[in-house]
Amino acid sequence: MFRQAISLASAAFGGLLFLASWGNVWTIPAPLVAQTEANPCHSWEMVNTGAFGLGTGADKDYRSEESFELATYQGSLYLGMEADNSLGARLWRSKPGVLAPTRQTDWEEVAALEAAPFGNAQQQNGILQNDHIDSLAVFRENLYASTANGGETTQGILVYRSPTGAANSWTPVIEAGFGSPQNTNFKDLQLFHGWLCGGTQNLETGAQVWCTADGEEWAQKNHGGFGATGDNPDVVTVWSGYVFDDALYFGAQSAENGALLYRTGELASAHPSWKQVYTGVAGSYRVDLLGALDGYLYIAVPNPGQGLAILRSPTGDAASWSQVNVWGMNGNPANSSTVVDGATAYNGALYVAVSNKTSGVEVWRTTGTLQASGALVEWAQVGESGLGDGDNCYAELLPFNGYLYAWTSNYASGQQVRRTACPLQQERELHGAGRYEFETVGATLTFTQGAPDILRVSLYPGALPTGQEDAWPLARYYQLIPSPAPTQFVATLTFSYRPEELTAAAIAPTSLYLVRWDAVLHSWVPCPAEKRTHDLLTRTITCHDAPGSSFWTVSAKPLKPLWTRELYSVVVRGRWLWLILLLLGIHQRLTTNSQQLTANG
Repeated sequence: MFRQAISLASAAFGGLLFLASWGNVWTIPAPLVAQTEANPCHSWEMVNTGAFGLGTGADKDYRSEESFELATYQGSLYLGMEADNSLGARLWRSKPGVLAPTRQTDWEEVAALEAAPFGNAQQQNGILQNDHIDSLAVFRENLYASTANGGETTQGILVYRSPTGAANSWTPVIEAGFGSPQNTNFKDLQLFHGWLCGGTQNLETGAQVWCTADGEEWAQKNHGGFGATGDNPDVVTVWSGYVFDDALYFGAQSAENGALLYRTGELASAHPSWKQVYTGVAGSYRVDLLGALDGYLYIAVPNPGQGLAILRSPTGDAASWSQVNVWGMNGNPANSSTVVDGATAYNGALYVAVSNKTSGVEVWRTTGTLQASGALVEWAQVGESGLGDGDNCYAELLPFNGYLYAWTSNYASGQQVRRTACPLQQERELHGAGRYEFETVGATLTFTQGAPDILRVSLYPGALPTGQEDAWPLARYYQLIPSPAPTQFVATLTFSYRPEELTAAAIAPTSLYLVRWDAVLHSWVPCPAEKRTHDLLTRTITCHDAPGSSFWTVSAKPLKPLWTRELYSVVVRGRWLWLILLLLGIHQRLTTNSQQLTANG
């Protein structure tokens, strides 16, 4: 029924797993695909306890404790942080199997070992060598974490890796500071041409770029401070990195000349050539690489007294950069800067967390569309300042399983994890009855009566309008928005799925069916059995002659009785502990029954 069933299926559900629970369907979300239109976002919801409940430690406040780095690995969201000097670097992750964390119990710490980060208790002037997580990256199926020194200490950075990300699985892969204690930070690890690379802070010789091709042997791939033939101690820090148009970029800070941006096209040689492709105005102390959108590379440059400037380039060349925002996003100089990983592409737009210590961090987004003037792009703020808490002053952003997460610094209550959902959408003009495909969201509608002039189909994570409830955790739902509204229509609805979405579920694919939200009954109403079809070849689920209800999702019939489904889950998912307990329970029940029969005999 779809010409591109697999790709449309990916767009439709992004990887759902359906688990029967009597009449309900337990669904596990997975990443959604990007598309070209951004939709209104939900409010920012807090999904942890401030500072993960660690408290203020010996410092008795949160003023020096910040969020650092975030990444996804093997189905979990990882968050690096700085606790106080007595606690040092901390690394948290969403617990395996928890793909949409909602509370503190959905998180676990994976880097502490008897209160020593990664098992290392070394200190200088009371500050741990592993003061905070500086970078996270996945390379050769391992998760890598770099740690930085705190304050003015020079203990040398460390890099650890793990094949699982779990506690007690981390091993160091470098000597401290790559042999120099002056390398006190190691930021924004990037993958380029088979190498894993990051940049240091070094106030003695200048910032250094270190890379590895195997995770074991590391080599310096620049002269300190990006000097042409030798060290240049004026360029002291690498802040962020990015790969764009087959080139590796690092944004740097000069002690004398402000913000700088360098790039190289190769790492094979012992001393790759680095070209300076951007120089900021005086006082613009750093360049943060924000990411790419529609063929443009975006960077952010703070300018004291004016606020944050955002520039973009189609090539990255020195003369190609143009500013595409108003200073401070809306003329507010308190919107001063952003941070490493403070931006991300999500569902067809570029989102930027703009730091603000006065009223709270602000998240802005653009789809790259130029304003009528033709010089600046359109920007819109997503949610309120502070994301629900005015003390959230910085944030890092990353999509995870259909949601956009913000990892904030908060000097009043500790770091917060907040998230929003900004759904995928596709809008089409309709021309009467007939078949219309909404490829972006993996849906097809065939109108038989009352086709509207325009229809927008939006795909959300979550379980509105009832909320994310344990008893009915629907991971995706569709919303049909006709224009003009309200429009009464009758249509055949078809949604798609992928076969791997069902491999871990005790559900027969043929049992899948569509349900619609009835606002009057305030419940999900199944498509009548006589109007359901399921095409196994194209992997699509259809409800024929359906009324124009706003909300739709997918349900299924349970395949087996509860004990049979539990046994199925044991065998398929390797849950041997449950199998042992199940068998022991059966044995105990049989023994008890035998004893009772004997006693009654």
